[in-house]
Amino acid sequence: MTPIAVAATHHLTDSPGRVSAVNLPSRWLAILDVALLACGLWVVACSPLVIVGDAESRYRSLEELMLNGKMDNTSYSLLGPALAAPLWKLGETPEERRELVSYFNLGVFAIAAFALFFSLRRHIGAERTRRFLLLLLFGTAFPHELQNFNNEVLSSLALGAGLLGLLSLKGWPRVLGSTFVVLGTANMPGLAIGSGLSVLQLVQFSKRLRFLLVPLLCAGAVCLEAWLRRGSAFTSGYEGNAGFKTALPYSGLPGFSYPFALGALSILFSFGKGLLFFYPGLFLPAWRWLKAHTPEARALHRAWLLVVFGLLLVYSRWWSWYGGFCWGPRFFLFAGLPACLAMALWSRQARSMLSALAACTIIAWALWVGYAGLVFSLSNLDICAAKNYRLESFCWYVPEFSVLIRPFVVTRELVEWEANALTLFVIVYLRITLNLWLSVITEAVQQVIGAPPRVLAWIRGFHV
Repeated sequence: MTPIAVAATHHLTDSPGRVSAVNLPSRWLAILDVALLACGLWVVACSPLVIVGDAESRYRSLEELMLNGKMDNTSYSLLGPALAAPLWKLGETPEERRELVSYFNLGVFAIAAFALFFSLRRHIGAERTRRFLLLLLFGTAFPHELQNFNNEVLSSLALGAGLLGLLSLKGWPRVLGSTFVVLGTANMPGLAIGSGLSVLQLVQFSKRLRFLLVPLLCAGAVCLEAWLRRGSAFTSGYEGNAGFKTALPYSGLPGFSYPFALGALSILFSFGKGLLFFYPGLFLPAWRWLKAHTPEARALHRAWLLVVFGLLLVYSRWWSWYGGFCWGPRFFLFAGLPACLAMALWSRQARSMLSALAACTIIAWALWVGYAGLVFSLSNLDICAAKNYRLESFCWYVPEFSVLIRPFVVTRELVEWEANALTLFVIVYLRITLNLWLSVITEAVQQVIGAPPRVLAWIRGFHV
């Protein structure tokens, strides 16, 4: 080997067969990460922002509250729309108000990113926390959901940050964390079981029984809103709710009528809605990489996983386990938090060449998930909504109609903002995986250079 190659190999390896990352100036790396996060939010802001589907109902609830001072009795929580009231007030015309409210979830993400960074960095370090935020913004369904006014963004980020706040050492972050947990759960009652399980996990970890008040406050907030809006604490607004009858044997039935096993299998593994394809980091052995970090980090990851488990318990039996005609597993946006935490740790701690290659591949797929949701959404999938959604199951189970595969089946040219977004996603990918690729190349070079002596030694082992 040349002196340069020897020096490079020594810089990249700390023991035989173990490859470590190149250390770059932390200050410049931090500036780069912040710039990438800001550019990501800017790209989403420049993309088509819409208020459609369930978000349309939430916006009408906000208008009813602001114009007439009344709360309607729809099934969707009014907490999120009420928090968007200041944006609505800034608009002078109906069009301006609608446009300003469409930016609500972008603002929620920006605020949550600050809160998560300053809390999480104490447990896994600043650099890994920035990786986590980059993956959360670029490698999940968040880019897609930030384009709409649905409640999953606020609920997922509030609950995720709230659970992190409960792990803090000081008093006021815990109070704030409890408030966020209640807000996230009340805004999306489907999170109730998951948030309850996660709080129980934190009670077991911290030995603080006072945390048991948080699930009670969550239940109280949900019941109070139901009583104020629908006249009964136990009326959810979903009574009798059902979809269209199709060829599928369990379609058209109301409420929690879907077979649990079939719902769970579909939520986990279906091509168009499965968590395995949309949040692959969820299935990584994060506990292996969390050993090197604080006990609070391990407790947080378990708490986040329990939220996802609770969502699985709730929605596996719900008739609309797939979330309706929408992009991806909309109800499971929270899964991006534990998934990105695992990928952030793995991308920083992968050592062997095989592990580094696997990390690069999974992170590339995760970023494709983010890009596909941002740019392609439900393009060329009208067949799944035709004739009262009789063929909607194509979008759930058939690979060619999955929102992640369809852009490769029916291709089109990218417009300017889409091409700029693609460039940004590639830069983010290189930022996260560059050290991994350098490690792979270095180890491959070592293997090639060391091959002739090994071959000669193998040949000498034979006797004539």
